[in-house]
Amino acid sequence: MCTRKVWVMRTLMLCMCLMLQVSCAWARKGAVTISRILNEHKIHVVTTEKEDSLSKFLFDLRLKTDEPIAIAELLVNKSGFKDGESILYIIDRSKARRVIREEERLLPCKMSAIDPDQVVLYAQKAADKNAWEILISAPNEKWLKWELERLCGSELGGLRLDERGSILDRYRVKRLRIVSNVGKQVAQDWVTRQSKPGKDTIDWDFVPSDGKIDELDPETDVLFLLNHAQLDAKSGQVLEDLPDDVESWCDGEASTHCWAAERQSVQSSEGDWQTVSVVVAPSERHLKMALNQYSSIESIPQTFTTSEFANLSSYREMIVIARAGDRDNADESAVDDLAGKMTTALANKTGFQCVSRQDLKELVYTALMHEKDGTLDTSDIASLRRKVGTGCALAVVDLAAIDTQTSYVVNQPQCCTPTYPSFSQPQPSKPSEPDPDERKFGLFGGHRYSEVDGSRRNDPQFKRDHREWRRNMDDYSDAMDRWEHDKRDYENSRYDHEMDWEVSINAIQRARITGNLRIYDLNAVDSEDAGRVLFTCPIEGEEIREDRYSSDHVSVRGEGNQPDVPTAPASLPTISDLTIASEAFRMACEKAVTDIMRRSLVPADGGQ
Repeated sequence: MCTRKVWVMRTLMLCMCLMLQVSCAWARKGAVTISRILNEHKIHVVTTEKEDSLSKFLFDLRLKTDEPIAIAELLVNKSGFKDGESILYIIDRSKARRVIREEERLLPCKMSAIDPDQVVLYAQKAADKNAWEILISAPNEKWLKWELERLCGSELGGLRLDERGSILDRYRVKRLRIVSNVGKQVAQDWVTRQSKPGKDTIDWDFVPSDGKIDELDPETDVLFLLNHAQLDAKSGQVLEDLPDDVESWCDGEASTHCWAAERQSVQSSEGDWQTVSVVVAPSERHLKMALNQYSSIESIPQTFTTSEFANLSSYREMIVIARAGDRDNADESAVDDLAGKMTTALANKTGFQCVSRQDLKELVYTALMHEKDGTLDTSDIASLRRKVGTGCALAVVDLAAIDTQTSYVVNQPQCCTPTYPSFSQPQPSKPSEPDPDERKFGLFGGHRYSEVDGSRRNDPQFKRDHREWRRNMDDYSDAMDRWEHDKRDYENSRYDHEMDWEVSINAIQRARITGNLRIYDLNAVDSEDAGRVLFTCPIEGEEIREDRYSSDHVSVRGEGNQPDVPTAPASLPTISDLTIASEAFRMACEKAVTDIMRRSLVPADGGQ
């Protein structure tokens, strides 16, 4: 009886699955998508105005359409459209102002409800209910073509259409003209970071600063990206177009080691307003740094903003000296290593000709570091200048402290013995007792056995099948006894299996250095500026290294058992590895040089 219920449930579940698959297939078949409309329907194309370039573009897209007609012709032609013929409206907003009110009412939606700076895809069921009306509106022909390509491709083609009418795609296009004297790539990288396919994006063009700046559409913003070092006589027209405060700032000396930014609204002679933004920097590198702070035109400040840099670009050489704050307990080899790391780090990026002069440590300490009453001994500075020559800057790395620590961590035991093979002998299958009510073909087929003397159990075939089942059950019982015996032997062997485990302790060494970097002017002749500090920043670096301290092997019997986690001894020796401190020196020096590059002009930027 139980077997019969199982067969009934299985049959019902099978029927339900078949019905679900059929309903899903019908749903997929009935779904109306843009791709189906474009591929299966004849499409009439209505454009703002007839354009040969747009006609060729539509032909290249392989749409099933006649020659496009202009909106002005729609009053005459629409009455001739047959049932089931869909219409694709392509609206160029740069020309849509010529569409008169009487023609606009024929469109699926009003142009006044759509932002002219947006790309919009709208679809609704046509009046005859057998066709569709699809509308694409874009700021200009360029973005119309872009959206048409997406429409005919897989990106938008799979969108389902709603008979009630809905906007299927919408994003804003900001129009921007970039005027620059650093080349197009800088502008393109900045624009690319903002553009999001299918979302808000930028329609921009590039004008070199020595090119002709035409009269702009009031809806087009302007961005000036200028490297002050390259402003010359050819930049006259550009300077005239800048806001007054930026133009006057560009003529000043401060602009050689500052960058400035401003965004303001400017009114043209016709009374139209547009946004003009300016970012000016002393080098191309600093211009890129400034742009990295602004994720969009809107993030450029509306007030005139400047940021000053230390000007190190006029110095040919950089003399590097390292010293320890605690001179009595200083490790001279470590101090010399720090000087070498700073020399390498400075030479790699800044453009200085760097020389390490540890032999001048004492003279530097006397001339620059050992100040009395806030004054410097100019005779010592003159002596220092004679030692190193002119045109130099001096980088003094003052090492405050080297902090080294060692800690220990106990690792989880690791098994070194391969996993014991699993028991692969399959369990014998129990034979099924024949069911006198079993049917031939599931729920609806005839019975397998016939009734004899009022019962199917009296069917000779059923009796033979039942005797065969009893013999199979005897064989099954013997096979199960053998299988269980073998399984017990396997488990006993697995639990007695010897496993090799590794228990270990790791040592974690940390080295942290702190100090200060000062860059002094050795080129000043005026005694008041002799030895003045050009740049200062803290230095710090940390290196962490983890190594195996101790390891041992332990034997444990039984698969799945593992040894106890060892406990680290109460006291372990402190390990001192100078290579860790040296790596901390390198990291601190590279970090300091990054700070120098961020906050100053260097010879690599092109001297002023």
